[in-house]
Amino acid sequence: MILSPAEALESGEQHVGGKAFGLARLHDVLPEGVEVPPWFAIESKESVAHLAHHGHIVEVLEQLERGPVISKVRSIVLDNPV
Repeated sequence: MILSPAEALESGEQHVGGKAFGLARLHDVLPEGVEVPPWFAIESKESVAHLAHHGHIVEVLEQLERGPVISKVRSIVLDNPV
């Protein structure tokens, strides 16, 4: 599920990750007229389901075990759009 900032805040850090939750908290406390740039979050379970559906979850887990591989993981995700 794609979440708005308010929905990400309500879902909690365990469902959207630390960065999205931090942005949601910031969005929630800023005074009127001060805005965080537009953004959305995808629930962690949805990201995993997407990778599994396209047969890439094992590949991602193997890459993560090897160390810093953010560019490889990023390309796997981008090559399999929702």
